[in-house]
Amino acid sequence: MRMLLTHKRGPKSFENLRMVDGVLYGTYREAIKAMGLLKDEETRKQSILEIINYTNDRKELRSTYASMLVFSDLKDQKDIWEETKDLFSSDFLYLRGLKDYNDEIYLDALDDIQEQVFNCGGGNIVHYGLPSSRNGEKSSNVIRREKAYNSKELSETVERALPLLNREQKICYDKIIESVGCETENKSKAFFLNAPGGTGKSFLLNLLRHSSFEE
Repeated sequence: MRMLLTHKRGPKSFENLRMVDGVLYGTYREAIKAMGLLKDEETRKQSILEIINYTNDRKELRSTYASMLVFSDLKDQKDIWEETKDLFSSDFLYLRGLKDYNDEIYLDALDDIQEQVFNCGGGNIVHYGLPSSRNGEKSSNVIRREKAYNSKELSETVERALPLLNREQKICYDKIIESVGCETENKSKAFFLNAPGGTGKSFLLNLLRHSSFEE
């Protein structure tokens, strides 16, 4: 749509925006293709191949490619991926100490591309025609870090800390934990903890954070 709005003068409606030489196209992409605005698809492919040939840092390569996916409206990348996946994945081959490529190596590269796409504000890489990564929309480093906890250690921390709560802290703790674990109540809630400095707010908040992990 952005490309059409840039190149078409005086569109009167969304439907009119998709009309080219009297023909109404079903999608904006079909319309811009009819206008000849996608002639640079091959140029983009060549750009990707040039980046691969001139970039020894594969992490940087995947990051650049992710930016192109998000900001350059690249679609239908299956052919490019099949043609270049060894080059996108070569550092993972070395890190795993292998001589031959396999699906796990390619998934390592796809996971990294997916993460870089998320970092650029994009969505699932399957929308760009690439194969799915291992975790799809859950492969962000942030999410992986948040889930990298030891349940046993957290449980032990909670057991040690609970007896140390004073009466007011215990009331807050019980109320919030009860709300988090309530499956019958669909309403969202927010709790505001207000107390003078040095009264144990951080201690209570850390305990709540340790208590709310998933088994």
